[in-house]
Amino acid sequence: MTKKKKICELSIEDQCLVRQALEARQNAQPPYSNFYVGAAVLGSDGGVSKGCNVERANYTSTSHAEQVAIDSLIASNGPVGICAIAIVGAPRDKEPNAAVWPCGHCRGIIWENCLGNKNVRILTVVSKDEVEISTIGELYPNAFGPEDLGIKIGA
Repeated sequence: MTKKKKICELSIEDQCLVRQALEARQNAQPPYSNFYVGAAVLGSDGGVSKGCNVERANYTSTSHAEQVAIDSLIASNGPVGICAIAIVGAPRDKEPNAAVWPCGHCRGIIWENCLGNKNVRILTVVSKDEVEISTIGELYPNAFGPEDLGIKIGA
């Protein structure tokens, strides 16, 4: 169940994630959709990494902001679980005005990197002062992951 919350009421940690997702959105490269997405992820080691969407002409090779943020965290800090991710999306010169939840592809990536923690927070900016919050367990029930292949992963 998602809940709305004022950004100023979030923990300092989550406010920082939202701020970094907003910053990352400015670097997006979406020449085809004109939809700028930014994400920031918090690792279990306290590290934070940002990502933005980068579109390619064939669309298949497009990089999603959530995946870029998670991959950047791993590239910088090594294999690490994630605790939270903030996401924001809107056309270039528009303020966010609706929740932008991770697509199915990104939900799978988040699940695989949350190391089985269904309570990983997902925050999506819905306006200049408000977010909606959910968890990966709520957004991605009955998830398929490494455990289904007999692989035990851990941070």
